[in-house]
Amino acid sequence: MEVFLLNLRTSPTNKRKRVMNKDHEEDDDDATYFNAYSDVTIHMDMIADTVRTNAYRRAILRSYKRLYKNVVLDVGAGTGILSMFCVQAGARRIYAVEASSIARQTQCLVVANNMQDRITVLHNKIEDIELPEKVDCIVSEWMGYSLLYESMLLSVLHARDRWLKPGGVMLPEQALLFIAPIADSDEISAR
Repeated sequence: MEVFLLNLRTSPTNKRKRVMNKDHEEDDDDATYFNAYSDVTIHMDMIADTVRTNAYRRAILRSYKRLYKNVVLDVGAGTGILSMFCVQAGARRIYAVEASSIARQTQCLVVANNMQDRITVLHNKIEDIELPEKVDCIVSEWMGYSLLYESMLLSVLHARDRWLKPGGVMLPEQALLFIAPIADSDEISAR
């Protein structure tokens, strides 16, 4: 078995290559990716995963001393649930960045929860935003199947390099991936 430690504080950023087509438009599958997250049902499934959602909530609330009266950047904010947890932890300002069209619903949720004075929803890719200030903390649900499936890691590292103050906090800050080789002889025979 192999164990890999991914530390977001020290992982190098590999710049995401942008491919332009003949009309000078991006052609890097972003539209497909963001369309998948435009549907509210995928977000309902993630929020309904109470183990996952409560783990994030506990981690954010336990970090209240690092968030209290500070500025937070929520990368890939989705419905804004992590941003709302940051309000509960006392963050002064949260920039909730979401590239998919779910950002419109996120803005409605922020207003419905009377958090519009602390949460600013930005409908754009993290690589394309401009913030008025550096942030003290970055939160993100960047982990997917097999840890890296959702392809958000490079965006989170970009946000870290561009917007996080020196000594800033990343939640989560590191992850462990355990890998063991297996073989399914029935599956191999079927191929």
